[in-house]
This record gives sequence, structure tokens and C-alpha cells, in this order.
Amino acid sequence: MRMPETRHLLNMLEPYHDKDWMTTIIKLSKALKTYETEKENEKYFNKLYEILKGCRHCWITTKRSVRTRIASELVGRLEGHFIALDGEDIGRGADPYIELSTIIAMTQPDVITARMDRYDQLKAVKQASEDSYEKGYVKKIPIDFNGLCDTFHPLQGLADVMTTVEKSEELEISPSVVYIGDGNNVSNSLIIACLKYGIPITVATPEKYKPFRQKTFEENPDLLEQLKIILNDDNYTLLNSPEEAIIYGKKKGELILIYTDTYISMGEEKDTNKINDFTGFRLTEDLYRRTGIPKRYTMTMHCQPIHEEEIESSLARGTTDYPSLLIPQAMNRIFTHHAAIIDAMGRTPQEFL
Repeated sequence: MRMPETRHLLNMLEPYHDKDWMTTIIKLSKALKTYETEKENEKYFNKLYEILKGCRHCWITTKRSVRTRIASELVGRLEGHFIALDGEDIGRGADPYIELSTIIAMTQPDVITARMDRYDQLKAVKQASEDSYEKGYVKKIPIDFNGLCDTFHPLQGLADVMTTVEKSEELEISPSVVYIGDGNNVSNSLIIACLKYGIPITVATPEKYKPFRQKTFEENPDLLEQLKIILNDDNYTLLNSPEEAIIYGKKKGELILIYTDTYISMGEEKDTNKINDFTGFRLTEDLYRRTGIPKRYTMTMHCQPIHEEEIESSLARGTTDYPSLLIPQAMNRIFTHHAAIIDAMGRTPQEFL
């Protein structure tokens, strides 16, 4: 049986995850957002209502979630069906591959959003999806989406680029992203997404917490080769000082978006000493003022949930001088996730292509 092409979204490193693809996703996401606020508008109603009618969206997770879970469940607003399986439902058997294959055969999903501890577990979901098709358990290969793993968070990266583009277009000024903190899954996907879209990004991390340090790249040389090509870009700068990163980043654009994320990722809760390695990396109004970044054109971003050691609450909530984009980011998680599903299923209306 010839394996049909299926555009999974596991890492955003694939060649087809390029700027044209992201532009389509953002355009469609904006339309979905408008649809939510203008349901009486016949243009949006006719084009977008029931666009996912009949779509079976299966949620498989070993990690707790809020924003990804909400975005996944709300597929029902577009007439899709949602099936949820979490850590209490799965992982009891001795052979995860058999368990995954059984889930796929029973639920017959069009799309799977898997939120896993490790990247190799996501590869197992992909393998089970493809094998289920080859063995005739399903009529088509489920499209697999990475809802988060130890190395990547591509759905978050998509939403962050959309948020950046929206605000940049609204103000009609060029953006520059500055990421300060741990080189984790969120930073990895943010860097990849920004560079593929053409947005300058400056990163500051402690020396031993650089981006892309995960074992995933040693275990998957193909990913490492794709990554090297993407990182060979003048829009990417890696430093060790938050202050230097902000000062450098403000030279790259007029709208400065300063981003941080948790220092302690899920699964690292027992590593309480790690926080001490991030002394001086906390986002504060004093740090912003010291670097001389422009008021009202410097905005704060965070994947959430936030913790006191990462960011002052005033910046998370937003001030007159330094607005916050945390809520728009979270809202955009819904629309970019749905747009990516629609596009992967080949249901994108022609005017958004």
C-alpha cells in the first residue's frame, strides 16, 4: 500500500512549514477570530461554519494542560467531534505502541493532538498512525499534532508569531522578539517560527541552558541538520545577558516583544536548585527602564502559567508604559490550532491560500 502524504506537525522543521504556510495559517486564524465576534456576518458564517463538520479530533496526553486542552476541545464550535484520553486513561499497558494503535483503531480520528513527555513518544504516535493505515485499521492516516513535548511546542510558536504579526500590523512598525530565560521547548519553537517567518529574535539564556540542548537532536540527526540550516540566519542572536539581549534586540525592530517562560518545565519540579541559575533573568520594570527600550512599544509575552521568579506581576498584567500580550497569546492558541487542523485536512477556503 502506497503511503499517502500526510502533513504532521511535530516540530515545524519540515520544509513545508515555511513562511507561506504560516501566512495561510495566520490569515485563516484571523478569519476564525472574526467569525467568533461577527457570527451574523454572512461572509464569515457561510465560509467558516461547519468547516470541520465530521472531523474527529482525538486528544492523547500524559501531561496536564489548560490552553492546549481548551483549544482542542473548542473544535466543536466548528462542528468537529472531540475525544479525550489523558494520563489516567492511557499508559497502563506494558506496550505503549499496541495501546496507541488500539486507540487509533477504535476512535478512527482525523486528527490527533498528542501532549507527551518526550519527542520519541510523539514519533511513536506517528508510527502507530501510519501502521494503522497500512494494516487497514483506519481508512486514512490521522494527522498528528504535537501539543507539547520536552523539545518542541509548535502550536505555541504558531500562536506567538500570529500575536507578533497582529500587533506589528496594527501599529505599522517592524517587530523584534527578545526571549529571556530557559532554552526549553517553548523557546525552541519560538526561534524556529520567528526565523521561518522572517522575524528577528534575540535570545538570552544562562550558558548551560541554551536552546536546542535536548538529547532529541543527538537521537535524530535529520532534525539537527534541518535546524542548522534554519539557525544560519542573521535574524538569530544568542547571548547570556538579559540586558544585552534587550539592547541588541531594540536595534532590530521598532516594536520590542520581550518573552519569557517558566524556568522549571513539567517533569523538572524536583530540580528546585535550577531557579538559582536564573538570577538576574527576571523580567522587571527596572530592567526595561535600564535598557532604554521605548515605552508603549515594548510589550511582554509569556506562554503561561507564570511564576513570580520569572516576571513581575505588573508586566504580566501590563502597564500603560509596557503593555502585556499574555491574553491575546492565549486566545490566539485557539485560532491557530483550529486553522492548522483545517489546513492539514485540506479544507482551507481558496481565498486564504
